[in-house]
Amino acid sequence: MQDLPFVARHRRGDRSIHDIRRDLSLPLDRPLVLASFGGYGVSGLERAPFDCLDDVELVMTAQAADISSVTGAAHLIAEEDIYAKGLSYVDLVAAVDVVVTKPGYGIIADCVANGTAMLYTSRGRFVEYDVMVKEMPRFLRCEYVDLESFLAGRWRGPLRRLLNQPPPPEVPRTDGAEVIAGLILERIGIRASG
Repeated sequence: MQDLPFVARHRRGDRSIHDIRRDLSLPLDRPLVLASFGGYGVSGLERAPFDCLDDVELVMTAQAADISSVTGAAHLIAEEDIYAKGLSYVDLVAAVDVVVTKPGYGIIADCVANGTAMLYTSRGRFVEYDVMVKEMPRFLRCEYVDLESFLAGRWRGPLRRLLNQPPPPEVPRTDGAEVIAGLILERIGIRASG
């Protein structure tokens, strides 16, 4: 058995965080909090009476066709607009200060790779959940919010604690995809070049 680095996506290296925020018409001078739920959404969350809006700006994405029907205090970004500007979702993850989510490997790895903090709530019964939650603080600034508070928009306390956390104690490698590709090539007898 061999330990491998995180398999993670990284933001574009040719655009700064400032450039990404500007390209997406996001505030440049306030902490940004992205509600991220992997395309599953949380119905009605955008209308929650968030208690944290005096501290942060909230960002949410939706399909362009659905934007006009979404109301609330969040900066809404059409998913199609992200890609039309030559960006990807991970560029948005990198451009915000905090991602609010139900943790899964992909979003954890993206946050670790891009230095984005995570406010998380329970995702229910998943075999990997307990292990992820136990190990996240090693690599990621993270804070838990109970599901009731999460759905009610009571995020201020956990967000303040999270934004005041020091950097995580470990900075892991996040080039797992390259390492795995090299191992596969080695296994089938092809030497990777340069």
